[in-house]
Amino acid sequence: MSEPLPGGYSLSFSVDSETADQRIDRTVADAFPELSRSRIQHMAENGCITVNGKIVGKSFKPKVDDEVAVYIEPAQDDTAQPENIPLDIRYEDDCMLVVSTQSSMASAVRVLPVPDTDWKYTLAGTSTT
Repeated sequence: MSEPLPGGYSLSFSVDSETADQRIDRTVADAFPELSRSRIQHMAENGCITVNGKIVGKSFKPKVDDEVAVYIEPAQDDTAQPENIPLDIRYEDDCMLVVSTQSSMASAVRVLPVPDTDWKYTLAGTSTT
């Protein structure tokens, strides 16, 4: 059922009468429920789904006994990586850090619940620019 490929792998199956004549994205989603429909559609748009050896689009409707192969690309590491950048720290204590940033530096505002207080939310970071 699974064939290793450089950097990824392939899953394959034969279309049965229950899934024939419906869009290939739905057929693949029925066969592999761990894959989201949006991921399957993205894979179809990028040529990662074949039927009988031919690349098909997401709206293709396979027939009974068609052979479907789905190439699963390797997972991308999208975790944030720390950067060594100079920071102008204006204030710091156990609960808060105030940093002055250049206008070209991205900054984020995040609202967090504050446990054990009457406050419902507080800002975890902000920018004056």
